[in-house]
Amino acid sequence: FLVAIAGFYLPFTAYFENDAAWGLEASAVAVFAVMGCLGTRLPMLLVLGYVLHGGWDLLHELEMHAGIDAFGGRESTDVPLAYGVFCATYDWCMAAYFYARREQWKAARSQ
Repeated sequence: FLVAIAGFYLPFTAYFENDAAWGLEASAVAVFAVMGCLGTRLPMLLVLGYVLHGGWDLLHELEMHAGIDAFGGRESTDVPLAYGVFCATYDWCMAAYFYARREQWKAARSQ
C-alpha cells in the first residue's frame, strides 16, 4: 500500500495541471516505491517509509494551505484541503502497527 498511496500524488499533479511538479513528485514516488518493495523483506524499512511518507503528506499540506515553502522553492503539486493531515495520520498509524508487529514478522520468516 505504501507504493499505491505514494502514487496518488501523480494524479493530483495531472489533475491540477502542474507540469513543474512532475519531477519532484515522480522522484518521491520512486523512493517510496523502493522502500515499500524492500520493506517486504526489511520490515523496519517499511516502518521508515510510512513515517517519511506521513511527513511528505504534511509538507504538502503546509505548503498548500499554510503558505510555508516546504520544498525549498521546488514546485510541488496541489492537494485537497486536509488531505495531508488525513494521510499523515494513516501513515503514522500504519508505521506504529508494523513496528508493534515486528516480532511476529521475524517469527514467521524463521519458520
